[in-house]
Amino acid sequence: MPRRSLPLALSLACALAAAGLPARAETPTRARHAARTTAPAADCFDARRMREAFQSDARTLAIRLDDESRWRVALRQDCPGMLRSPHPRLTGPQGWICGASGDARLESGDRQCAVAAVERIDARDYAGLALNADRALSATRAPDELDTIEVRATKRRGFQASHSYCLDARYMRGWHDDGNDLIVEVSPVRNGGNRYYRVELGSPCAESARMSEMHLESRIGGHVICGNAGDRARFSHDDSPGPLLRSDAEQWRIPSAGCVVSRVYPILPE
Repeated sequence: MPRRSLPLALSLACALAAAGLPARAETPTRARHAARTTAPAADCFDARRMREAFQSDARTLAIRLDDESRWRVALRQDCPGMLRSPHPRLTGPQGWICGASGDARLESGDRQCAVAAVERIDARDYAGLALNADRALSATRAPDELDTIEVRATKRRGFQASHSYCLDARYMRGWHDDGNDLIVEVSPVRNGGNRYYRVELGSPCAESARMSEMHLESRIGGHVICGNAGDRARFSHDDSPGPLLRSDAEQWRIPSAGCVVSRVYPILPE
């Protein structure tokens, strides 16, 4: 059972592989690639570096790049279900996806949706958009249908979600509360390279300050914690006089109603 742990220096345990959705421009040479490190404007990103994409509503996309930057893309018109259509792609001049000053589009077959704005966002906002996308699709998708585009990524066995807005509670190492939320330490190898997650609670949770042990409970009884309805943090107090081995039932003698988990996202390096 994970116990409280002191805050540690934040770091990522491993680098993520570069990847990208198809863009119209041809693959650049190494020299051209070096020249592309500077975006033409602050509201631009390179489509070749896309790692993950969500559609949170008819006009909003959330994009994660291979450098772990996150972006919100606003479309000019309603384009529902574009990421679930055959062969969706973001296109732009020389592969750059820019805001109002650019000529970027989301395409799939005969459908085209112009990009109206591009904005860089933080991990918290990205997780919120991703969670909204998951909620919007949960009523209509098949059980085995993925709700994100994972670009050149290998699906992890036993974890059918994105580490950008979910954590795998099986590999918790410790936790502490910072007065508002929970800071959870996990195995970075099993959580997409992320070592620390912020777990936001839906309301003030006095139990987190009083109790010494915590476990995260999924609404479906599994190990994937994303902030979906029914996800909770449950707490207990271990008053054992020594390091005795006890069953789970013995450890949870003090009942806990738990606290609602509303959002989950990795704590990224500054």
